[in-house]
Amino acid sequence: MDNRKKQVLHAVIKDYVATAEPVGSRTIAKKYDLGVSPATIRNEMSDLEELGYIKQPHTSAGRIPSDKGYRYYVDHLMEQDEKELSKAEEAFIKKSFTSQVSEIDVLLKQAGKLLSSLTNYTSMVVKPHTRAGVLEKISLLNVDENHVLVIMLSNKGAVYHRLLELSERVNRNQLQEFETLLQQKLSGLSMTQITITLIQETAMQMLWHQKLLNQALEIFEELLSPNENSSRVLINGALNMLNQPEFHDIDKVKEILALLEADDKVHSLLASKDVKNTEIYIGDELNLNGINQCSVISTPYVIDGDIAGCIGILGPTRMAYPKVISLVEFMGKQISDNLSKKDK
Repeated sequence: MDNRKKQVLHAVIKDYVATAEPVGSRTIAKKYDLGVSPATIRNEMSDLEELGYIKQPHTSAGRIPSDKGYRYYVDHLMEQDEKELSKAEEAFIKKSFTSQVSEIDVLLKQAGKLLSSLTNYTSMVVKPHTRAGVLEKISLLNVDENHVLVIMLSNKGAVYHRLLELSERVNRNQLQEFETLLQQKLSGLSMTQITITLIQETAMQMLWHQKLLNQALEIFEELLSPNENSSRVLINGALNMLNQPEFHDIDKVKEILALLEADDKVHSLLASKDVKNTEIYIGDELNLNGINQCSVISTPYVIDGDIAGCIGILGPTRMAYPKVISLVEFMGKQISDNLSKKDK
């Protein structure tokens, strides 16, 4: 693609993103000062259409970008100054993360809500697939005769807890004794090192009380197993789609909302390719029925140097890619920094 075609494609995308209206050659000639006549621009647009970078939605209309055109723009045409956040925007986002957060879930919900409001699109956050940080404290609390609250506190300020129902009663002294032993054996280990096998080895030291051993294994097998009732994906701004001209068709919106209710499908949008860097999927690249007019931009966040989850945006293919990419990446960095701040 020569420079003039690149300039025309860039102009078509920029104007269409701003107006949501098909773009004509006269509009480009008036607004973008490319130094050529409308007739020349029209010829370039015809070539771009033949190459598949733009398309004509209906007869006598201007052109709009195709998925291929957006992809070329994202890969080759975005300019650095388009991607820069203002100092005020960066300061606002940083300030939003200054409050003390005791649980990772709270921080991620806060981040997702902020990203959705800044973009006016739908934010999606995949929560950590592993527990983060180093165990500082573990507590076993009697709630009543048949329930125990297990609390594990990490050095990251994260709190993992589960209310467990016991098959047999365990008294407070027995729980206290096992809590003390667990604290001695497990304190200082990374949360990912705490496994069922390690719990079993620790519990074996208390074989003199078989009932307590059985209860201990029951407690921790359930605590360390995935919580079936807890979604790993946080969604914010699902109804923001209604603000976009592309989605005034309620049937299209219903399809998207139905997809957002399917945790596994949303998770696949963000994490199916083992994301290590910012990823951008446009239109049909998503490989999911019902959202071929959408794009997804996602980036990972890290805990202890390891990728723990990702945060992303679902919006129309007609989105301001440079700005949204910058916001998603900056938000991912803020999550990573905030979750690691106790190490600094």
